[in-house]
Amino acid sequence: MGANSELISHIDPSYRNLVVISGARRGIGRAVADRFLQSYNTAVIGVDNHPDIVEQFPERQGRNFWPVQLDICDTDGVKELFSEVVAAPQPLDAVVHAAGHIVAGTDYHRHIRDYPTETARQQVRRLREVNGQAAIHFVSQAVGALSVQEKGGCVIGISSSKADFPDPYRKEYMLAKARFSEAMAIQHTKLPPSIRLIDVQPGNTQTDIDGGEWIDGSDPDTARAVQAVNEWWRTHFGTPVETIAEAIYDIAQDPRERRAVIPLGRDALLGSYMSHLPGWHSVFNTAAHGVYTAARLTSR
Repeated sequence: MGANSELISHIDPSYRNLVVISGARRGIGRAVADRFLQSYNTAVIGVDNHPDIVEQFPERQGRNFWPVQLDICDTDGVKELFSEVVAAPQPLDAVVHAAGHIVAGTDYHRHIRDYPTETARQQVRRLREVNGQAAIHFVSQAVGALSVQEKGGCVIGISSSKADFPDPYRKEYMLAKARFSEAMAIQHTKLPPSIRLIDVQPGNTQTDIDGGEWIDGSDPDTARAVQAVNEWWRTHFGTPVETIAEAIYDIAQDPRERRAVIPLGRDALLGSYMSHLPGWHSVFNTAAHGVYTAARLTSR
């Protein structure tokens, strides 16, 4: 963080607002960063654990985009980041937490020790930490940074609508994101009116993030069939990432928007209604199993 702190301290003070975006290298996070960079008065700090974050938006670097390579699981690094952000020339206006990690699996185990290989245990441990504890800590630090400002601001945590469309092969991801949502809901009730904490739950979004990483030991035929079904669904019912980014930008910019949870995307909106129907989750889970089984059999 030493070199990054020097960068942050040199952000051009002519930009009136400052936004921090995690997961800014790919997917929704990058699209949100791109949208904020189009605002003439906003400087963006883009955070990502991958070294390639320093290669994003090269034409903007040194002007209103400042890349920070940081793993959000590094709790001390996240604390240091926000302490330096608070000392920046302009006030912190918004934080968008878009970092996440998705891995699918044909088997689910409550305890990490029950996964069959050390590689699988490491994959699941990383998934739970990034989407759960580390995400909760990042958002808490963002809220703390806004709390020292009189004007407050907005924190948007991007979770998932997976809970409304239970996917038997992404249960680890679904449960981790659910824990993140529960933590935000609790924190939302404790905040002053000057700080907005909003849980944004996108549906299937047309990005390059879901590349089909599977937990070690998963059945390869099932993995291929599930991935094919998901790609079909995303193509036909997914929402363009630019549309999601535009909606997140509007939420951050509108002080009247105070909903605690906002589903985004066609399937997310549908799921938010259908999930209130009796037995919906059991029905959808059974249907998903059937579709995946049929896809696996027909692909042989």
